[in-house]
Amino acid sequence: MKKNQNLFLKVPEDLVSSKIDENIIILNIKSGKYIEVKGSGVFIWELIQEGFNTREKILHHLIKIFDEEKVILENDLNIFLNDAFDKGLLNEATKNK
Repeated sequence: MKKNQNLFLKVPEDLVSSKIDENIIILNIKSGKYIEVKGSGVFIWELIQEGFNTREKILHHLIKIFDEEKVILENDLNIFLNDAFDKGLLNEATKNK
């Protein structure tokens, strides 16, 4: 994922998610691609759903909530975002769009 400060996370319209026990399944119904997230990924997805629309906002909130080193939280966030982008479960948009 690009670390450009001007990029916003955008959830595609043809996406559904469902919480099952402690996990969340996120599915792009158009492509059929999905991920199953657990642990910090569940919290990251919930933040995105609540409107945390930049990597920096999400990371800042994770640092405030979890008693964990920044580098570990940043790694978890990057893994989640990279997987979601690779599978078309998140898009990037600029401020001007």
